[in-house]
Amino acid sequence: MAAFSDLNILHMENVSTKEKLLMAIKLGYEVVAINNYVENVLVKDDKGKSKKEPSKVKGASLKQLSRFTTVLSDPGQWRRMQEDDIQAYDLLAVQPTTEKLFHMACTAIEIDIITFNIGDKLTYYLKPAPVSKAIERGVHFEIVYSEGFHSSSRRTFIANALRIMHVTHGKNVIISSGAREAMDVRGPYDVANLGLLIGLQEPQSKDAISTNSRACVLHANTRHSVKSVISVRSSSELKAEDQWTVEACRKEASEESGDDSSESAAEEADSSFDAARPESKRRRMDGV
Repeated sequence: MAAFSDLNILHMENVSTKEKLLMAIKLGYEVVAINNYVENVLVKDDKGKSKKEPSKVKGASLKQLSRFTTVLSDPGQWRRMQEDDIQAYDLLAVQPTTEKLFHMACTAIEIDIITFNIGDKLTYYLKPAPVSKAIERGVHFEIVYSEGFHSSSRRTFIANALRIMHVTHGKNVIISSGAREAMDVRGPYDVANLGLLIGLQEPQSKDAISTNSRACVLHANTRHSVKSVISVRSSSELKAEDQWTVEACRKEASEESGDDSSESAAEEADSSFDAARPESKRRRMDGV
């Protein structure tokens, strides 16, 4: 089985990344990604480049990757995502804010991960067609479990997670911590059990913290390899379908509404969710 992975250790200016990495090692993770989260990719820092996290933990069998994540709120951002300073990251992720931008992320933008503000109610529908296209392209969908730690957002977290599982059928799903501090990181067995709670079958739950993460990293490696020999297509070179998506997004206003179909299931699951359960009390799963 592939190594346990957490592809979302959040980099924060005033919080030690090293402590989070040491916690990940202690809990048995072998691959982690330091996530540099930017609200608007069109706004650069003072030096004109996106920041990268230099922290490393030496002497341990921990593979550390760099990740860049941005909120996708403008169709023009996809061009910025192709620039060298962002493409230098090992993993690229976007968080779409509308249905058309979600469609664009699934079908057109060269990324590795689609993530969600899963603690807040989604304002758009997750349609099967673009999701199937994303899966075909090797793009993965992320569940950030730390968003469910607070009781005020737990029911919404579960409802959103169930919607994602319903439309993906558990395919190309990864579960990550999104850890802001060391105590936010949970052990892989606890995370696998959480996967069962939000609708994954046992093998899928195991894959979401191991095999799928490995596939996501391999997809990123392939993306980098292809980019080294083939220039990124311009807007005029996109397929007619993808070009329509870009143009439609430019005119699109934020008018999408959410789907309440998972609310009742979330209410039932809410009482079972215990994000703080210690690793020592986990239910061991055969073969993990």
